[in-house]
Amino acid sequence: MAQQEHFSSKIEAAARAIDALKDGLLAQSSEAGRAITQASESLSKGLNALQDVSGLADGVRAIDERLGAITQQMSSVGTGIEEATQSVRASAEAAASATATASAEAVRSTEVAVERLKSQALTKAEALDGDLQATVAALENTLSAFRAELERIRV
Repeated sequence: MAQQEHFSSKIEAAARAIDALKDGLLAQSSEAGRAITQASESLSKGLNALQDVSGLADGVRAIDERLGAITQQMSSVGTGIEEATQSVRASAEAAASATATASAEAVRSTEVAVERLKSQALTKAEALDGDLQATVAALENTLSAFRAELERIRV
């Protein structure tokens, strides 16, 4: 009985750690979403200014679409984290009612699931970071082209 209580407390601690990880990832996802929204709003304003130069406006539209896709991916990351957390929590609850030996195996399974969740979240975050960097680079190139076009028009 004491051993089962010991494993139950470890499972509860793992569940709290999972909740903290989920909250942190969701907060980061929310911050990135706000930044993307602000960038998208800025792009929309820039798009209105660039409509006279149709070739450059097409580039800005493409960037705006990429930002929309990144926003959807961020939402997908949040949903995936929530689903994985629920799955891990269900695994932890099942482990609490098992025997001491089964509880030890469930704890290990939960630890593996947590590590897998961390790895998946990190992989998604790295991919999104790469997309954001590529989008920023494309935006900088578009703005440089716009400035060059404005210089050409002025001359």
